[in-house]
Amino acid sequence: LRANREAIVAAGADAIVSKPMAAIEPLAEAITRALERRDGEGHRPCPPVVDAAVFEALLGLAGPEAAQELLSRMIADLSRVERGLVAGLSAPTFAAVQTESHVLLSVAGAVGAGRLQELARELCAAARREDSVAMQLIGRSVLTQIDRLIAYAGRRQRQFERGGA
Repeated sequence: LRANREAIVAAGADAIVSKPMAAIEPLAEAITRALERRDGEGHRPCPPVVDAAVFEALLGLAGPEAAQELLSRMIADLSRVERGLVAGLSAPTFAAVQTESHVLLSVAGAVGAGRLQELARELCAAARREDSVAMQLIGRSVLTQIDRLIAYAGRRQRQFERGGA
């Protein structure tokens, strides 16, 4: 199905090879393309979790005092959304996943987390279609990106606490 294929790619797959395979060449080509996208140590390059300019502009607008509060609330909100998504994906509860991914769309957009925003949009669409397979595939990537964003905000918060705004 096209929707499943899109969900698999959105979740971070390097390639999709259909089966049954009539020949080994498509598999070899897919492996070659995937390996060409890796760095010298065999790892896929990991895109930054946020656009640092957008994130820092937001903190700058808040000012030094309010920036710490903003980071605390961001971490708390992301943690709440993460818990809601885990519960919604476990059941699965389409309405809960749609609600939490909609909140995530706003937060991710505001802080410059483009990849997370894109994944949240895909997850919301999968929940609207009531496509539990796509929700599970995309949901894993969304949860990983939320964890990365929470860690990023936590590091930034500790910098503020040490006086290194």
